[in-house]
Amino acid sequence: MRKKREQGFGYLHVLLASVFLLLLVGLAVATNGEEISQWNSVTEDASDSFSVDICVDKGREVEFAVSSNLSYTWVWSVNGEEIKESEGAGSNLSYAFEDYGVYNVSVVGKGKGENETTECVSWYVTASLVIGKENDLTEIEGFENYTFYLAERPKRIVSLAPSCTETLFAIGAGERVVGVTNFCNYPSEVVDKVNRGEIEVIGGYSTPDIDKITNLNPDIIVEAHNPGIGDVISSLVESGYKVIDLHSTDIEDIIGEIRFMGKVLKCGDNATNLANELENRLERVRERVGPLKEEQRPRTFYTCSNFWTPGNDTFISAVIQSAGGRNIAANYGSGYFQISPAHLAEENPQVIICPSEDAREQILNDEQLRELNAVKYGRVHVINGDIICRPGPRIVDAVETVYGYLSVLIKPTMTYPTLQYNAQRTGNVPGKGPVKSNLFWQSPDETHGCIQAGPVVHDGKVYIETWYSGMGGEDPGETDALYCLNEDTGEIVWMNEEVYGASTAAIAEGKLFVGTMKGNITSINATNGEILWSKKIEENPSWYGVASSPLVFNEMVYVLSFSDGTLHAFSFDGIEQWNFSTGGKIFCYSSPSAYGDKIFFAGNNREHGQHALYCLNLNTREEVWNFTTETEIRGSPTIWDEEGMVFFTTRYLPTKESGIYAVNITTGEEIWHKKHKSSWASPALCNGKLYIGGSAGDSTFYCYDARNGSLIWENKEMGGAIDSSPVVAAGKVYFGTSEVDGTVYALDANNGSIIWNYTLHIPLGYGGGYNVASHPAISNSTLFIGVDNVGVLAFRENYERNQTTALGALDAAVQKPVFWEGEVTLLENTTVNVIAHNSGESYEINQTTALGALDAAAEAGEFNYTVSDEWYASWGSLMVDSIAGKESDPVTWDGWLYWVNYLDDPMPMVGTNQYEVEDGDVVTYYYGGMSTTPDNSSMLIRIHVHVQKPVFWEGEVTLLENTTVNVTAHNSGESYEINQTTALGALDAAAEAGGFNYTVSDEWYASWGSLMVESIAGKENDPVTWDGWLYWVNYLDDPMPMVGTNQYEVEDGDVVTYYYGGMSTTPDNSSISIRIHVHVQSSAPINEIEYRKMIPQPVNISKIHYKSKVVNEEWAAIWTNKILYVQEKTRYSIAISLDRAGYVTSVDFERWGFPTTEIPYDLAVRSLDKLIS
Repeated sequence: MRKKREQGFGYLHVLLASVFLLLLVGLAVATNGEEISQWNSVTEDASDSFSVDICVDKGREVEFAVSSNLSYTWVWSVNGEEIKESEGAGSNLSYAFEDYGVYNVSVVGKGKGENETTECVSWYVTASLVIGKENDLTEIEGFENYTFYLAERPKRIVSLAPSCTETLFAIGAGERVVGVTNFCNYPSEVVDKVNRGEIEVIGGYSTPDIDKITNLNPDIIVEAHNPGIGDVISSLVESGYKVIDLHSTDIEDIIGEIRFMGKVLKCGDNATNLANELENRLERVRERVGPLKEEQRPRTFYTCSNFWTPGNDTFISAVIQSAGGRNIAANYGSGYFQISPAHLAEENPQVIICPSEDAREQILNDEQLRELNAVKYGRVHVINGDIICRPGPRIVDAVETVYGYLSVLIKPTMTYPTLQYNAQRTGNVPGKGPVKSNLFWQSPDETHGCIQAGPVVHDGKVYIETWYSGMGGEDPGETDALYCLNEDTGEIVWMNEEVYGASTAAIAEGKLFVGTMKGNITSINATNGEILWSKKIEENPSWYGVASSPLVFNEMVYVLSFSDGTLHAFSFDGIEQWNFSTGGKIFCYSSPSAYGDKIFFAGNNREHGQHALYCLNLNTREEVWNFTTETEIRGSPTIWDEEGMVFFTTRYLPTKESGIYAVNITTGEEIWHKKHKSSWASPALCNGKLYIGGSAGDSTFYCYDARNGSLIWENKEMGGAIDSSPVVAAGKVYFGTSEVDGTVYALDANNGSIIWNYTLHIPLGYGGGYNVASHPAISNSTLFIGVDNVGVLAFRENYERNQTTALGALDAAVQKPVFWEGEVTLLENTTVNVIAHNSGESYEINQTTALGALDAAAEAGEFNYTVSDEWYASWGSLMVDSIAGKESDPVTWDGWLYWVNYLDDPMPMVGTNQYEVEDGDVVTYYYGGMSTTPDNSSMLIRIHVHVQKPVFWEGEVTLLENTTVNVTAHNSGESYEINQTTALGALDAAAEAGGFNYTVSDEWYASWGSLMVESIAGKENDPVTWDGWLYWVNYLDDPMPMVGTNQYEVEDGDVVTYYYGGMSTTPDNSSISIRIHVHVQSSAPINEIEYRKMIPQPVNISKIHYKSKVVNEEWAAIWTNKILYVQEKTRYSIAISLDRAGYVTSVDFERWGFPTTEIPYDLAVRSLDKLIS
């Protein structure tokens, strides 16, 4: 027997049996005598089972009939329950199905054996029927996986959870809701309907009244997987009620359930439109968050009350993750559980979110939590508990709200490390690009050569190669080179004239890898431009050299040589590990791509004279497959890993097959092929769409469905060849055109319309062209692209430039009404006092707030400001009501607003004294109304913030050469004598000067000879997170030391920084540090008191080395009468008196037999070194 879900009339399956059978299935005659459906029948000489689909409303009778040439006892059953028994050569059954669904109707013919005494079953026939209107039956998996069916639009709905009620009203099913819980309070229409008696309250969320529910006679009951009412639900199901069980653990589930409910309840497009809107809003937040490493996500704690918190499989945890945070409870379990205040203190969350003011007060009033970052820096927030605790349509509101709390701490590391952004060469870039053609900067004259390469961006630098400078007939000073440019100004940081060409570099681990015109693959130090190594791979460089763009993948560098179609694999230190040669010439600009254990590249089997895309296994280095083409492969392969497809283009020749190909990654089989006049560019891939431009013969930009190659849209207005490989960011696709008057384009990725374009017009009589064949890069909302004879252009959203010159170069910036702009330095853990002018009250605020930044700016810019505490009692916020004499207007309500990182981050929703800024933030105060932004304000100030990390102690120490100090390992109790002129000696001196303590461990001493600093000023190393005390001598100028603190010898003028954190921490981002400025002094005279400090207390008498007389010895020690006489042969002697326990009672110095007040320092040190172990 099988279940059939599709509907249709007269569908019949017949299987063989041993008797002749006629079976009829049809609908009963309607009450008016008119037959509403014809009979379905089968007549065969053998039949034992079949299935038939019947489309009929529930409650209508269906008539079954069976006949045979023999007499039997017929037993009819429906779903295993016997309904009727009759005898004869045939039988019939009329049955009214009470509900929609799949039913099993069976009839058994029972006869007698040969002796007519033994009853046997001669045959068995069964029918599987689907009762429901055609194309209208929905199968639903309900509570505890039981299945039921719906065929008509439910008219009476009961909701057993507030989230379900919100969903029902949001998708337009609110008019059909007849029952809700007393917790269902949103939207307000629910409350209104309850008050008017249109909706009945059936009890609480955990205490629904089953009688009230059944009295409402619901068609559907919707609940939110509440284990506490499992018995109630089971009873309802057993009574025949249909219960939909919604059970979401992440936001995608919630949105999916909204779509599902819309389908089940037949709400038209309402649910689909709502789900689409929620997905778009969620994606916008995720785009703002950008790609974050786990350690970059702010540590976030959500507590309902009494430290109950959601674990890793909850939708609240998903909210935190989507908003850019890291739920600190996710590692401790699933579901909901309690975490102790002590444990919370160990986790030290940066942000705490509570659903009520009571929960917030519980956090703030707990003594154990006073030192939490979230508490210290005012990041304990109250969110509307209904939007974050209910898995319904307002869950994206919760994501947006939580993102607002976290955004001040989220600083994604944006980079563009390689051609088309990643190893798959998709050109799909996270974050956003500019939506206006605002030219931010143009690189200097030296860079104005030809630029075929694309820029790469990393750590505030833009790297790009130029070649064939001076081709425009003019030579304003351009030089072929590899350039490093400042990302924010375009200024040259360094240039290397030994490296030039058309290869787009790849960057990894501080090294650039790039092809050169000389035929080399070269590695360059990204910091200073020095060549690390260079290996020749192209014996016939020709015009191009190595124009292939290297691929960094799995700690290897891959690059193609074009003359022999060879893939070369290099280690980061320049050793060629292996290569794979296809033998023939390939397109010079083609580059490899990779995913998983496979690498893809263009080849040319010279032996067979065929071009091909090759796939190699990186583990075995053997060919997996090759896909042959009639013309050479252009650009680089683009990989769609989720769908297992790789895309590439081939050179257009009218007499041969060419175009765009889609090939299966695993098998190499063609999936689809599209004719296309290919340029030099590679396709970009984003959201299942493939973007590619045409050649000079077809200056059109195309968007194809990547799954099947069907055209989605095209734009024929490009005007020239599109040799620039596109990139896609935030719904926009960017590229350039190769023509004399080159153009940079931004198109709408959804429909191809032009959002903006920027055309460079050559001056009259100019000999060259402004071709844009460079591949664009996007990083930190900025578009970078090279232009022949122009250099690199950077477009950034927040800047407007005068574009009236021939090149659209950087003339004067469009002036904003900026009253003051400048930089301020703010100190963490530092407060300033501000006085409210309306009340005269003084308030102590953190300097690292937006108001603290204004205070510092006012001092630097010599202007005044005032604040009001009118809202302080209610909201805890101070309001800026004048800057530089410009006061808030009580009539128009215009006044001073502020925005941190305008356009990149949302407008803050807290007072200026409550918003904690971070290093690199830009705080803008601007004047206007609620519709005003910094772009259209009449007056503003812009403050660039530098936050100086907390330095616990900073000062100078003087260390003496040839001096030792003793430190005791707290774990073992062992004492160690170390040079004072070590990094540990500097810490010892600083501790004495600063009045703080420290401890060391000798856990690693036996293996490495190093002592490890375990605590400073009570701040101990964390054995769980491995955070602890690190040190750096001359940070940024010198590399991090690789020896223990007791082994590193400092020099005069060194700065020793001890800082707390993990292996990725630096003194710049450490939570606490001390900075020691070292002076090293040579030997100086020492007096008795200073000498006494150098003697161990007590002296171990058994370890004193002494001789009874001096025989050719520089020193002698005579131990008599408890006095140790230390004598230098020529000038000095020292008498040390000890008591019985070995403690010093006196020290006497003599010079030439006469008492003296001091002796040379180095003499004192040598005496103790030689005489006291």
